[in-house]
Amino acid sequence: MRIIKVKSKVWLEDNGKYIFGDGRAVLLRGIGETGSIKTAAEQLSISYRRAWEYVKKLEERLGVPLVEPQIGGRGGGGSQLTEKAKIFLKNYEKARKDINKYVDKRFSKFILSSFFIGLLSCCFLTPSYADKKMSTGKKEILRMATTTSTENSGLLDVLLPPFEKKFNIRVDVIPVGTGKALKLGERGDVDLVFVHDREAEDKFVNTGFGINRRDVMYNDFIIVGPAGDPAGVKGMKDPVLALNKIEQKQYPFVSRGDDSGTHKKELQLWNEAEVKPEGKWYMEAGQGMEEVLQIANEKMGYTLTDRGTFLAYKKKLKLVVLVEGDKRLYNPYGIIAVNPAKHPHVNYIGSMTFIGWVTSPEGQRIIAGYKVDNSPLFYPQAITIFHR
Repeated sequence: MRIIKVKSKVWLEDNGKYIFGDGRAVLLRGIGETGSIKTAAEQLSISYRRAWEYVKKLEERLGVPLVEPQIGGRGGGGSQLTEKAKIFLKNYEKARKDINKYVDKRFSKFILSSFFIGLLSCCFLTPSYADKKMSTGKKEILRMATTTSTENSGLLDVLLPPFEKKFNIRVDVIPVGTGKALKLGERGDVDLVFVHDREAEDKFVNTGFGINRRDVMYNDFIIVGPAGDPAGVKGMKDPVLALNKIEQKQYPFVSRGDDSGTHKKELQLWNEAEVKPEGKWYMEAGQGMEEVLQIANEKMGYTLTDRGTFLAYKKKLKLVVLVEGDKRLYNPYGIIAVNPAKHPHVNYIGSMTFIGWVTSPEGQRIIAGYKVDNSPLFYPQAITIFHR
């Protein structure tokens, strides 16, 4: 006998159009806690402009001002939530809590026979589930925190639409560094995470926050820099020796500095080089990969990047690939559902539907076919037949 609990998910619609949910609540809560759109954006590893666009769209959808400037103070000013925004956020979070509490009480348990469990599995893993959802006309919401490279590279723009259409599920993406993505998962602010730091992923699962991790794809890290290569690292196979030369000559190096998978890989390499990077030559940007590449380009400096994001922005940069090919630069991506035993409100069925689809022949074929100038940005790993 199995006991299955019924759980609920809350979002707001206006005439069937989605206007607000948990993803945007995380941003508003961050602004309220930090007194700054910029700081809240940095915590999510998104640009200030993107965070501001989110706020303005929310204000348009809700028809009330949500954020206002705050003048003075030790920080010299910032932003704060309006009183209406505070009341709105408080009421939304109370409504979500009350609804979840009611559902827990009203549907305390389901005792499912093995036949019904099998029927559920069939429905959720075959097209009949998608057909049934399409007939309702309403889209389910799935919140996914993912490393910035999957978005910056443009992969999600080709990967998500076929899934959303087939299963009538809208995926709300929160692009952040891997460390912050896993933190969102730990708090239950998202339904699944799509990240690239195997050690941190294993810890996330082993501590009970994640469940059903799957390999999805891989690419590699590369060291890029100015074509003139003043540090003289071009063609070196050993990334540790290359970093040593950059540090010895004190040429500009831009670090993600955001606890992302890329940042952690960079720190591992510095540790192997027995170097503690610090000084004017070393800049911790605290930004996503796109922004870091732009900073390195402006300063004609060096940086460590995933190949996918670099290829996606290559035409906008004067940077070139200088160091590549070492096995330590291998960069695998995994996807993990947030454990419903820790956070009963998460959309576990939706998460497993996406995980099943992205590791299926259809999802893996899309990943294999995504190229820039005929160069693959990622290689599928769940089904290696599509690896060329």
